[in-house]
Amino acid sequence: MNIKYLALVIGLLTVVNISFAKKRTYKAHVHGDGKFNLVVDKKNIEVEFEIPADSIVGFEHKPKTKQQKNNLKLAMLKLKNVNEIILLPKKGNCKAKDVRVETALTGENKIHDGHEHDESHNDKISNETHSEFNIIYKIKCEAPKHLRSITLSIFKHFPRLQQLKGQAVTNNGQFSQQLNLKNNKFSLSE
Repeated sequence: MNIKYLALVIGLLTVVNISFAKKRTYKAHVHGDGKFNLVVDKKNIEVEFEIPADSIVGFEHKPKTKQQKNNLKLAMLKLKNVNEIILLPKKGNCKAKDVRVETALTGENKIHDGHEHDESHNDKISNETHSEFNIIYKIKCEAPKHLRSITLSIFKHFPRLQQLKGQAVTNNGQFSQQLNLKNNKFSLSE
């Protein structure tokens, strides 16, 4: 048997196996806890949050009541406003280039199994689902040398969110830190 052919078959079987494994994977989370990731690459910053829906809106199912629908709408508006969620030093001269706020609760652009679906896809959200908010901010800073820290104001807007496990990769190195309402400043230098 040809070595190239054998390598191709093994590679395809690995991809198929990973694909099926992803479909079986159950993604659990702890209410009140979330993740915060930040990458600084020259003048570009990408900030990502992964937070249980319960920590943002107080439920993890499609909104049923008028109050739940209103809470979801207000949360989406706040999360889409970068300046409401994170504070960057003014000297950095930073502007948001792209903002994405995604959750299965809206029924739009649901992400699961590693790919997106729109409402035409027949995925249902049950009361047992662990829904999350995935928020991505892409920011450009004209003077990134002034970025010594980033302050997260997300906690004051969403009091059910108790802590974020933060990680960052910058030109200065890699950093990790637990963040909460009282300790909301993420240091980007040692």
